[in-house]
Amino acid sequence: MKKLIKVLAIFIASTPVMLNVTACSNEPNWNNIPIPPPQIPIEVTGFQGVDFATMNIKDYDTVASLFSAIKNKLQDSPWKDKTATTWTGTKDGKVIADLNASDLKRNAQYTFEIKSNITLPGDAKFIITITSSHHIADNISVTNLNQIDDTNDKTILIACVFKNMNLVSKINEIADEYLNHIAIKTDGKPNYDRPVTGTATLTSPTSAKQEPYFYGSITVNFTVKLKKSPKNPTDLKSVIKVPDLGIIPDNRPYTILMYVIIKNFVTQLDLLAEIVNNLNITNPTKDSAELSGVKDSEYYSGHITLKFQISK
Repeated sequence: MKKLIKVLAIFIASTPVMLNVTACSNEPNWNNIPIPPPQIPIEVTGFQGVDFATMNIKDYDTVASLFSAIKNKLQDSPWKDKTATTWTGTKDGKVIADLNASDLKRNAQYTFEIKSNITLPGDAKFIITITSSHHIADNISVTNLNQIDDTNDKTILIACVFKNMNLVSKINEIADEYLNHIAIKTDGKPNYDRPVTGTATLTSPTSAKQEPYFYGSITVNFTVKLKKSPKNPTDLKSVIKVPDLGIIPDNRPYTILMYVIIKNFVTQLDLLAEIVNNLNITNPTKDSAELSGVKDSEYYSGHITLKFQISK
């Protein structure tokens, strides 16, 4: 419960999480700690006339941007033709078999070496660390969702988000890409009596070349134990005490829903799965939206108009 409230606070504040560091009473002997030799991000021998010296590896946040810069440097040189050089690379120390076929957008440390194939000498090495990957597996570090209430797609997605706080502000992007694209496997039929273990595989239907915000696939695990629904659904007008959500970042459905939860359900976060599966956001405008229970919902009925302001 405390963790979920903390996550919601992060979402509404949109500020970095500060971690407390406790000093150790026993200071280490720094002289006994082995220090590896420094890695020089760009090393060049030969390639006379090519201005690699002005390149700063920190200027490139993707492998593609680095490759483009290198090719531009070679453009007006004896090495401008593709056949004039051989390019090889490693990813976290492992040889990349085919630079053209590999996914070089993933988080990793890459080392690329370019060697001259002509009579003029040339050998250049570039080391770049990528930390901005949008592959889903590079963004979901906690894959154990613990116990959930059902195996609906929305339940899986919201559990992934709340287990990985870095994704809270990207809930819409995750839903856009993975909703209805989750494969569930359980070791038995989910029931009301005992937890059943299972896995969920999230698979993007969009090619990485089409550049969705998130792409790729990942498998997460969980246990599921069904909850018994109430005898009668609750009218939304009796639970939505604060229909004015205040200032919100945008009017996308999951953004609005998150603020509905923050303003009205903060003491009922044990019902998070039921909330996201039984409430609909429709007709969003620049300052309002409709909140209603889904058709035949056993939890919520009726509808209510929400008000908000979109931050500039």
